[in-house]
Amino acid sequence: MLSLSHRGRSTTRRAALTLTASATVGAFVLSASPVGAATPPEWPTAGRLPIGCDPGVTYTNVTATTWTYQFSDSTVATLSNPRIGTGAGNISVLPVAGANVYARVTLSDPCSGVGGGIVDWARNGAILTGGFLTPRTTDSFSGAWATLVGNLKPDSAGVWTIPVAATAHRYDTITLDQDFKLVSKTAGSSTVTIVGAWAKAKSYLLRQTTLTITAPTSVRRGKLTTVSGVLKYATNAGLVADGGEKVIVQTRIGTAAWKNVAVVAANAAGVVTAKVQLTKSSQVRFVHAAVLSGRFTATAISVVKLVKVT
Repeated sequence: MLSLSHRGRSTTRRAALTLTASATVGAFVLSASPVGAATPPEWPTAGRLPIGCDPGVTYTNVTATTWTYQFSDSTVATLSNPRIGTGAGNISVLPVAGANVYARVTLSDPCSGVGGGIVDWARNGAILTGGFLTPRTTDSFSGAWATLVGNLKPDSAGVWTIPVAATAHRYDTITLDQDFKLVSKTAGSSTVTIVGAWAKAKSYLLRQTTLTITAPTSVRRGKLTTVSGVLKYATNAGLVADGGEKVIVQTRIGTAAWKNVAVVAANAAGVVTAKVQLTKSSQVRFVHAAVLSGRFTATAISVVKLVKVT
């Protein structure tokens, strides 16, 4: 068991990784596995030629038909495709009841495979306590890894990033037979703190937003039609008025494309009111676009109302 040593890269962010003080390479893969975790095999049963290992391969135990190769691995397992959310995308919605949010990345090491990883996450630039990653696929050479951030409530909305991580390759040495099948291995004995361009990748956790609409069932041709509704957003305490936010009024005839006809702002009580002039029987709805700053409110689309023109 090895205490996590942040050797090598990224010394300026070394202190930021909050979970690594007593971590070991073994702890990477022995930590509690979330739902969906996978267990990669020690080595592909069909054999695999390692890629990118240290120069120099030991060729031993030679007979006319068999031999072994020994590879050494001092590579750094790399990270890509970071995101934080409830699913695979970079935009997630937090309802009043909260939702399980995960940090997800791809870890890669083509030599001996990935031994494990830890990530820290940040909300609106402030680094928070991170977590141990566990594999989500059986491909230890380049696969999905994840950890539970927590069951987050709406007040956790904001811009989330993974600014720093630590990774370990799986084995320090691997001995393979002539078909590149595993004979023996020695466990990885070091970890490396890493950063990269991936640290700029943003994930958005947005507050659940609701939008209602009320409209008359019919209106005389040439008369203005008044439609109204209420816009609310989620807080930890419940739904509250989303005053000041913009709402788009859209109409369409039959199955035609929706057309933006007005933009109105909700008042302090979250009430939205608009007047539209319809020349034919039309469908009407309200749309609130996601706001990726400020209150961090999610997209909301009202139900559709059919207004007949007589």
